Amino acid sequence: ALKMLRTDRIEIVQFRVTKEQFKKSLGENGGFKVLLRAQKEGVVSHIGITDHDPSFLAEAIKTGLFSNVIVPYNYVFREAERESFSPSQGA
Repeated sequence: ALKMLRTDRIEIVQFRVTKEQFKKSLGENGGFKVLLRAQKEGVVSHIGITDHDPSFLAEAIKTGLFSNVIVPYNYVFREAERESFSPSQGA
């Protein structure tokens, strides 16, 4: 598949999962394990995560597995400010 894209590496893979899906993906044959292996082999440079649940993303940040996080954040929806990135969360 990388040959079709004319590249030997993917810079960022954004992992879009819910908390339940993430837990399953960490299993022996889970999708996240495949991403980690690809990263170790140099095929994937960075793994990011995105979801609409700021409290779950705060947990995900604490794992240290992700190099970037995408959260819904705007003037009206500021929950991520308090839950995902507050100093009290250790982020």
